[in-house]
Order: sequence, then structure tokens, then C-alpha cells
Amino acid sequence: MTTVRWGILAPSKIAQKFVADLKLVKGAEIVAVGSRDKSRAEDFAKQFDIPKAYGSYLELVSDPKIDIVYISSIHPNHYAHSMMALEHGKGVLVEKPFAMNAREASEMVALARKKKLFLMEALWSRCHPAAVAMRQRIRDGAIGDIRVINASLGPIGSAPDRRSQQPELGGGVLLECGVYPLHFAQYMAPDLDDTSEVSAWSTIDDRNVDQATSMAIRTKSGIAAMLSASFGMGFASGLQSRAYVSGSTGWINVPRDIFWPKEFTLYRAGADPENFVSEAIGYGYTHEAEEVVRCLNEGLIESPYVTHEDSLTVMRLLDRIRGKIGLVYPADKQSSAA
Repeated sequence: MTTVRWGILAPSKIAQKFVADLKLVKGAEIVAVGSRDKSRAEDFAKQFDIPKAYGSYLELVSDPKIDIVYISSIHPNHYAHSMMALEHGKGVLVEKPFAMNAREASEMVALARKKKLFLMEALWSRCHPAAVAMRQRIRDGAIGDIRVINASLGPIGSAPDRRSQQPELGGGVLLECGVYPLHFAQYMAPDLDDTSEVSAWSTIDDRNVDQATSMAIRTKSGIAAMLSASFGMGFASGLQSRAYVSGSTGWINVPRDIFWPKEFTLYRAGADPENFVSEAIGYGYTHEAEEVVRCLNEGLIESPYVTHEDSLTVMRLLDRIRGKIGLVYPADKQSSAA
């Protein structure tokens, strides 16, 4: 195995967890961290024993010793930072959401393919052993033909001054939480794509921040996906983070944490329930990082767990959902003016 050399773009809170897990991954070496604030980069480098700290993102992506850049900047910057890293010959693992809209996502994928560089949306949920096993059981016909997918995600709430409540920073429940049930459904349903029928409803406040969004999607084969995300749903509702996949001969229950599904139970008529449990290694980002290392060692530019088309499909669906609920991001206005 060839060692994959990593650069960390933006010393965010999620980057702290990711880097802690990255240190557990065989064949991964963290070379440098970059921030717009040199002191933040230096503090992060000291905390995780990283050799180099850069005071700009451009310096980071220009480092010839880096193979891939992990991007954990705020949502509206994912596109620009991914494009910058790709332009400088670096592979990219970019935090969800992949981009702010489908136009940005398409340009990112086009550049990665043109330069033959690795690009992946950091959907740790799709790399976890339980999620991989669940999809395989469904593909093997364990519950027959899929009929209905239900998935919901609702944290306790979000303080008004947090990034998730600021529209100019990509705030709102759709990109913060809604990506997970949507990705879950797209991962499990073989024909859930951007040709599917879409309906959506949302509660949008006077700052243009969506606080709760529900989505109904019907595929060409007739699979119905009923999805929801809400900042207000919380634990009191009992629907904070769970999913069901119902088929013609059985069903699968994911009782908790669909953003990182550690377990599921398979139910079939005339058979005992089958439980699958896979607990976390570290914070749970190790499987995602291991998949990136594997792909780079095999010369792949995308992962079969989170393909380019998967991310493009979800971004196109998100655009259609936003069209239904009347939600516009500043990035959309910039796109139309370009």
C-alpha cells in the first residue's frame, strides 16, 4: 500500500474529529493544515502533531507533498475550495453538502474527470459497514422489491447565532440535515434519481432559513420515499433519526442515527429478526478515510460507495426540492449573474 498524504483545509470542529480518526487509518499521513488564520492552523497542527501549518488555503493546495485535501470549510465555500484543490492537482474529499447547487457540483465533477483526480463527497454514512451491508442485503433481494422508504433526521435544535441559522453561510435544515435522509434513500433505492417525481413542503422563517422540510419522492418503478428533516423535531417526537425500508417480502428498521447507521434489523415473514451491529472506531470517520486510501491506491477517481453521479443526483434533487419550497441561496443568485 502506498501512503496517501493528506492536507486539511480549514481547522473546523468536524476536522478535529476527522483528523483524530485519520490517525487510526493505515496508509494515511497528515502532511499539513491550512487556515486563513495562521495562528489557528498552528494551534491545530500542534494539537494533532501535523508537520506544517499554512496561513492560506492556496499555500496548502500548492504543497507538492500533498496527494489529497480534506475540505471542511463552510458550505458556500465547498465549490471554490474544491475547484482550487483540483486545479492544483490534488484529490478532494469534501464535506457534505457536496456544493450549494447542481451547477457547482457539475463543474466540480467535470474538472475532477478532466484531470483524472479523485473526488468524493464526505458521506461517512454511506461508507459505514452497517450501511454497506444493508444495501447489499436489499440488492440480494432480502426484502423483495422495495415499496417504501421512510427516513427522518431532527436534532434537538439550533441556536440563532449558529452557522446553521445564517443563510449567507449555507444555513438551514435542508443542507444541514436533509442531505442525510435523501442520501439514505438514494443509496438504498436503485432507481431514485433526478427523473423521479418530487414534492416538498417547508417551514421557512423571515431570514429565509428553512427550519423543517418534508420531501416525497416517487421513482419510475413506483418506490415511494417519504423523507423529513427538522431543527424542531428533536428527541421529544421520537423521530430524531431513524429509517425504514419496506419491501414486498420484508422490511428493514434502522432505529437510530441514520447519519451514521450503526445497526439495523431485518424482518421477514416466517423468520426470526436478523440484527446487524457495527460499533464506531474512533468517532466513526475511519471507514470513510479508509475508502479514500483504498481508492487512491487503486487509481480510482471516485468511490463506488459515493459516486460522482450519486452526489450529482442528490444535488439535482435538492435543487428541485428548493424550487418546490421557494428556497434560494446567495450562491444561486451568483450563478445566475455569472
